[in-house]
Amino acid sequence: MRPARGRHHRVALALAAAVTMLGIVGLVLAFTSSTPAPPPPQEVSVTWAATEDLPACRYDETTDTVVVTLAVVGATDERRILDITVTAYADENTSVAVGSVASALPVAGSVDTTLTLTIDVRRPPHVDIDGVAACSLDVRQ
Repeated sequence: MRPARGRHHRVALALAAAVTMLGIVGLVLAFTSSTPAPPPPQEVSVTWAATEDLPACRYDETTDTVVVTLAVVGATDERRILDITVTAYADENTSVAVGSVASALPVAGSVDTTLTLTIDVRRPPHVDIDGVAACSLDVRQ
């Protein structure tokens, strides 16, 4: 009779251990599934929007201006202002500025747009063999 009692005791311990493990696993699953993952960071990026036929920063000698095309893409939870500055240069080392334009662009929610800016230049900027004018882009959010 004693061996049967020991056997029942081992079965009871094994059952208690299994129930405890299932409880722990259940708590872990309940906690991890009820905690939502944080949303991905919301970013709006401003980049050059060149095409195969049209540089993003190009000199128009008929108007003595530099025409700039920018892509504004992304999303933000809150309304914000993007301070965008584009500067055109007389040399490819971007050391002698010939003109600049600044724009404050309000953004909110999802954004996917093209922004065109015009820079009045004091003299022609450096233009490379592909027709790209020497320009720099600065964006502050």
